[in-house]
Amino acid sequence: MNILVAKQYFHKLISAAKEYCVDGTPLPFVLGACFIDYFCKMVDGEDKKKTGYKDFVTKYMKEVREEYVTFKYANGAQDLPAQMYHVLRCGVVHSFSLIPDKKVNKQPGRDHSVALCHKAEADKKGLKHLSHYAGPRNLDAALFVIEDFLDDLLAVNELIYNKAVNDSTLRGKIEGWLRVSPCLQPDAE
Repeated sequence: MNILVAKQYFHKLISAAKEYCVDGTPLPFVLGACFIDYFCKMVDGEDKKKTGYKDFVTKYMKEVREEYVTFKYANGAQDLPAQMYHVLRCGVVHSFSLIPDKKVNKQPGRDHSVALCHKAEADKKGLKHLSHYAGPRNLDAALFVIEDFLDDLLAVNELIYNKAVNDSTLRGKIEGWLRVSPCLQPDAE
């Protein structure tokens, strides 16, 4: 798969994930965390584990929405990229929970440091994507509104490929990762 086909394919997948938002399911959050996981490996040309994920958020997601790096928790921590890795990626993807497993909890992941909602709920309550959220349980969380999060992923998908057009090193890493670890897709495509 070449990089233009990959760009179009990810656009299609992220757009398809948006279709699941209407019924309030948490599945688009799982998909969003997985998309970031694949994107970070793609731009690095290798799997740099948690470092690659956090660096991707800091470098690329920040260009789409600054709050990914400027968000400050009520406790003073300014570590949303780490919380996205430990809670959103590890917690949601591996445990289907916003409470990271004990292994992750020994790292900088904090229970419920990320809160999830859909746009309809956010609009009713006057909530905004990547704003501080305490909610009824007095959390110290960054609020993720899935429709806005997926829009950010669509924008970062464009950003990656626009950068790759003029950066042969980045393009080589992307093409290399696409060969080593091809995108999940049905056999019919």
